[in-house]
Amino acid sequence: MDEKNKIKDTGAGVIDNIEITIPAKTIEFDYFLKILAMASNIKVVNKSLVKATSDHNLKPTLTFVVKPTDDPSFSFTGHNLEKDCFSVGKLPICFNFNKPIIGSVNSKKPIIFVKSDNTGEYLQVKWPFATYTQLNFQQLYNRVVDKVVSLDHIGVNINPRLLPKARYEKMKKITAGSSCLYRYPTKQEWPFIVPASLSEQQEKIKTGIKRDPKFEFVYNFSYPYPEIQLDLQTSLPPKETLALFPPPYGYYDPDPKTGDYCSSVFVYTGWANVSLRIDLRFYIPNFSSTDWLLSKGSRII
Repeated sequence: MDEKNKIKDTGAGVIDNIEITIPAKTIEFDYFLKILAMASNIKVVNKSLVKATSDHNLKPTLTFVVKPTDDPSFSFTGHNLEKDCFSVGKLPICFNFNKPIIGSVNSKKPIIFVKSDNTGEYLQVKWPFATYTQLNFQQLYNRVVDKVVSLDHIGVNINPRLLPKARYEKMKKITAGSSCLYRYPTKQEWPFIVPASLSEQQEKIKTGIKRDPKFEFVYNFSYPYPEIQLDLQTSLPPKETLALFPPPYGYYDPDPKTGDYCSSVFVYTGWANVSLRIDLRFYIPNFSSTDWLLSKGSRII
C-alpha cells in the first residue's frame, strides 16, 4: 500500500496543494512571470499556470493561476479536509471550497508619477487617502535579473479586525491537522507550513532536505488591509541587496534571531483590495531557513 492510501486509511486530512489566484489585469504581469521563472523551484507552465515545489513528493505544493478577478485568493485543496472559507477583507482563504469569483467595484484610480535614482526607475502612487512609493514588476525585474535563486515562502498578513481570533484559530486548526505547521522560533504568531512527505506528516519531519516554498500566516498584522508576501532567495550579499533597494521604495527587514535577513519592496499591481510585498532574501552561507525553523521552532498539533 502506498503512502497516500495509508494516510487515507487513517482518516487524516492532507493539504496537497495551495493555489494562489492572480488577477489577469495585474500590472506588468509578464515581468512577474519572468521573476518567478528565475527561481529553481518554480516552473512556468504557461501564462496562466505556474507550479512551485522543491519535490513533488512533499506536500503541499504551490500553484499560481491567472483568473479574471480584481483581487487574489487562496485555495487549499486535498483529501479529508474540513470545508470552510475565511474572508480576510476581500481576500478569500478557502479549504476544499469553491468560492465564486466576484469582481470588486473600485472606480478610483491612483495618479502615478515615475521617478528615478541611480539604481533605476520607481513609482509614486498617489491615492486620495495616501501616497506610496513602490516598484512595478518591470522595475523590480530590472534589479533582480539573474539574481533570484528560489522561492523561500509565500505568506499572508492578517489584521485581526479583518479576521477575528476565533476564526483565525479555526483556520490554523484545520491547517495543523492536515500539514506540518510550525511555530516561529521567536514566538511571534507567524506559523509556517513546511512541505513534507505523507509519512513525515504522521511521524517526524527531517532536516537537511529542501522543502521550499513554505507558506506563512502572519497574524496581528497592523495594516488595515490584507497583504501577500513573496520571499525570494537571492544570490546577493546584504550590501549589494540594500544598494539595489534604497529608500524610499526599499526598506531593511532584520530577522529578530538571525540578524541580516532581507530588503523589502511593495509592488504596484493594480489589485483593488490586497497589497503585495516582495522580500529579497540576502545570501547567507551555510544557512537554511527551513532547517532553522524545524530545529528552533515546534510543531503545532
